[in-house]
Amino acid sequence: LLAPAPRKAEMLAARRASLLLPRAGQSARRLAQDSVKPAKPPPPEPLWKTTKEFKTISDLPSREVLKAELEVMAEQNNGFLFGEIPPPPGQSRKWEDWEGLWYGGMVVAGVFLAGGLYFKPDSTVQTWARWEALRRKRAMEEAGEDWLALMKEGGSAPPVEED
Repeated sequence: LLAPAPRKAEMLAARRASLLLPRAGQSARRLAQDSVKPAKPPPPEPLWKTTKEFKTISDLPSREVLKAELEVMAEQNNGFLFGEIPPPPGQSRKWEDWEGLWYGGMVVAGVFLAGGLYFKPDSTVQTWARWEALRRKRAMEEAGEDWLALMKEGGSAPPVEED
């Protein structure tokens, strides 16, 4: 019913053979030049190890080694932040497409944050104590002179109704 899938090695061999066959309009000389192209250099090894590669603190490289690696990275990336070459004097840097949205969004978020912090409810202990004292004072005024006499005799304060 289903044909077996070709093996990877067979697929690679077929691809190599198709690359060596001349195509329509391609001379044998051009084909030979294409087959002798220099190979791409292998990608450079990463300068930094991941944290998983360090087993102990003594495995960490010395400060001099890290400084040397940073100098190599600066030379590879032309020494500028993000490898971006500054514009000539008198010209301003052109923004990327996303920068306007980023800066605008940060300004809007800052305004919302400032407004939210300015208008947040006051929930300090001092505010609670002030309102509690006002409630108790109101309750004492409603109880009148009788309550003051009770307090002098060692009685308790009048009950406070919750709002």
